Amino acid sequence: MSVDRAALELVVGDETALAPMRTVHILEGEPPSPPGIDIAEIILRQDLTMFAGAGASAKSSLAAVVAVSTALGGHAFGTKQVMRPGPVIFCCPEDGEAGVRMILDAIIAGMQLTEDQHALLRERLVMVPDSEHVNLTRERDVRRLALAARECGAVLLIIDPVRNLIGDSEENDPHVATNVCDSLRRLVCRDAECSVLLCHHNRKPGKDAPSDAEPTMHDVRGSTGWVNSCRLVFNVSKREHRITMTAVKANRLRAGLKHQLEMTVTANPENAAQWLTCEIRDTGARVQSSPGLIPGIGRHLNENERATLACLHDKHESDKRLSWSRWVKESGLRENTFRNVKDRLMDAKLVQAIPTGKKTRAGGTEFAYAISETGVTVLDSGWFHAG
Repeated sequence: MSVDRAALELVVGDETALAPMRTVHILEGEPPSPPGIDIAEIILRQDLTMFAGAGASAKSSLAAVVAVSTALGGHAFGTKQVMRPGPVIFCCPEDGEAGVRMILDAIIAGMQLTEDQHALLRERLVMVPDSEHVNLTRERDVRRLALAARECGAVLLIIDPVRNLIGDSEENDPHVATNVCDSLRRLVCRDAECSVLLCHHNRKPGKDAPSDAEPTMHDVRGSTGWVNSCRLVFNVSKREHRITMTAVKANRLRAGLKHQLEMTVTANPENAAQWLTCEIRDTGARVQSSPGLIPGIGRHLNENERATLACLHDKHESDKRLSWSRWVKESGLRENTFRNVKDRLMDAKLVQAIPTGKKTRAGGTEFAYAISETGVTVLDSGWFHAG
């Protein structure tokens, strides 16, 4: 039996009776789109994902890499495939426009992008400016964010950090947490078809807490409503150059999800607070396709790639091969930089790894490295274009 939706209220005598809530036959017709993934093992589609960690754990930098990767497509961190590329909105009052721009510029410099890729990023990366005062406890503000997402076709909204976007409300209040997350899910995720990444802080560890304790969802600061309302929550920790992302909650994804990343930053010698380059890569990136050098897309070799590849050129030495240590030394690059360049060259099949038949000190297979025929062609022309 159908109900006339226009007759929401029926007057009976002096009392008003509400019409029944509308229902649908959920199994009739074509099914709605099932839950999906925007970035493999990193961002859930049209849902809430959270990066939570202590201060200076690189949450904002990770979010910026996710944004750039989403805008470009390809792979985030060198290994995590972007399933739904498109525009991204930043709502980041703590870093502000200046801070976000600096991080993005450093990441773009570290990725060594083409001019076409720069142009795409200029079009697809947008930000709520410092002059806007957003309070997510006001549904009106969440609706305005949803309208902005629709207007630019955004597939991802980055909120960093949550604490700076709830006004005078207490993050320990469970009603605040659940209401904010509910509004974001209804209005931004579902109505605007835009995924949301929340950056949040962890509690300070207790005095007796062991330094090697495994992270849990209870480490996240404020009400448990924040974690309970998100489908995917990563604890982010950083020690020197190594970043660890541990999933403390992963609805619909495999248990025990963990990502090990390496972060390399070059700062301005005259201003250590200004980053010039920033690279964040999965430590297993060498076995995956790299977004830095993609077959079928042409670009010039950069200086570091040329220097690294030239070490292997066998023009004056037939079938030249170098060990890892000798190759690093002859390239003249820092080991972290060399490792990233070497991974790009191998992913593009410009370099071959050849087993020597010996074992390393750790018991693994020892390799020597040689330039491929494609590598010789690329080095001679200075231009990479395959496919």
